[in-house]
Amino acid sequence: MTNKKEKIVNVPNFITLWRVPLTILAIYYLLFSGDRFLAALFLAFAGITDFLDGQFARGLDQVTELGAKFDIVADRIFIILFGFALIFFFKNSPVEMLLLFLCLSREAISFPAFIYRRIKRIPLFSDAKFIGKLQTTIQAAALVFLTWGVSWSIYVIGLSFITGIFAGLVYWKDSVHAA
Repeated sequence: MTNKKEKIVNVPNFITLWRVPLTILAIYYLLFSGDRFLAALFLAFAGITDFLDGQFARGLDQVTELGAKFDIVADRIFIILFGFALIFFFKNSPVEMLLLFLCLSREAISFPAFIYRRIKRIPLFSDAKFIGKLQTTIQAAALVFLTWGVSWSIYVIGLSFITGIFAGLVYWKDSVHAA
């Protein structure tokens, strides 16, 4: 990160901020209108903000410590809120429910590490890792395809499951080494 005074009102943080309302719109279209295509479309737009905020931060030299943490929080809101919405949507579909839980493998592995960090008073955020960013991208794509209901989503979900396990284990490793 930079040593200069951070300007927190900037283009990348504005882009990151849009992830939350786009996620809420995706949830609305999924749960209240039942339109899986529009839900997937808004979810895809929310996922694209995760790519764009980092590109703009580096391109405009607006990388900030707050922005990096804000991005992580927006990612978790994006994935977890929409994951809960999908639980309600797929409540009568055990196959799609299983696919959803495969998509959320990182969260399942990381949550106990999060609790461990709280107990040990370790900062909750570790530096962004490539595997974490890769997992968020694959996971977002898997959730979009699962929401949309495309038959070949199983392949992206499988990849999300595998990268999710690795990303979760890296978070655990960082947690143990930080203690």
